[in-house]
Amino acid sequence: MELAPVILFVYNRPKHTEQTLQALASNDFAQNSILYIYADGPKENATENDKLKIAETRAVLQKKKWCKEVFISESQSNLGLEKSVMKGISEIIKKYGKVIVLEDDILTSRGFLKFMNEALDIYQDTTQVAGISGWGFLIDTKEETYFSRVGSCWGWATWDRVWQNTNWDAMDLLKSIVDSNRIKEFDIDGQYHFFKMLNQQSRGEISSWAVRFYASYFLKNNLFLFPGKSIAKNIGFDGSGTNFTLKNENSFSDINFKKEYVNLKILPIEEQEGIRKKIIESFKPKKGKKITLLKRILNKVIK
Repeated sequence: MELAPVILFVYNRPKHTEQTLQALASNDFAQNSILYIYADGPKENATENDKLKIAETRAVLQKKKWCKEVFISESQSNLGLEKSVMKGISEIIKKYGKVIVLEDDILTSRGFLKFMNEALDIYQDTTQVAGISGWGFLIDTKEETYFSRVGSCWGWATWDRVWQNTNWDAMDLLKSIVDSNRIKEFDIDGQYHFFKMLNQQSRGEISSWAVRFYASYFLKNNLFLFPGKSIAKNIGFDGSGTNFTLKNENSFSDINFKKEYVNLKILPIEEQEGIRKKIIESFKPKKGKKITLLKRILNKVIK
């Protein structure tokens, strides 16, 4: 099995970056993997403290040899997450045909790279599968793996065949969803406002590669593969990246997280009905709650 390169996007969070790299280096396949790191640069109005955090983050990258080979690209100016992600993935996926993608606040379990690489290898030529996720929805399932029409960008992977054929035109995507009468379905049966986000993207009000990526493969009826128990978790809900803080960050980070391995179970290429119902339920607020934890988080971090 030819291992996929790992791409890590960082900016100005040295502590999160180091935790992410330490977890990655502890993966079984890390010492045989190539790591590409894209470090974004300072904004035009960056303060001295902002510049210091960027410098501290870049110093972390040099602390050790995190994988078999490490290549670091340091931008002199600020591209922003959207442009940085699209630039980095486009460059690396063209060379290797597949990539595993992390951001600076994603911790991975020991078996993350094993699962991602095996899944990338198995489904490489399965056109209905658009990607692999290391994070699973907040659902209770005994399934080792499952497919969903909704993806995730918290530790994920895809192939050149998907990335190069993604439609990034938000206006065209909007029209296609409306013309096919699939707004409710796109919004997970009306449980989340992805269509509104796509509309905002078309008007230049937000910069989101993720919502366009999702819309593009959704319209092709493609699927993402998920682990039944997450092997990636987001540790960025402390206000350091999005000015969004959870009262008990660790309680969310550890929900449904498996520290070791997920067995890759081969499934029919379809979204299982029972799983979809559970995902829909995970977006619905419990009695007495106005909004679910999952919605609160997605409102802040989908960029």
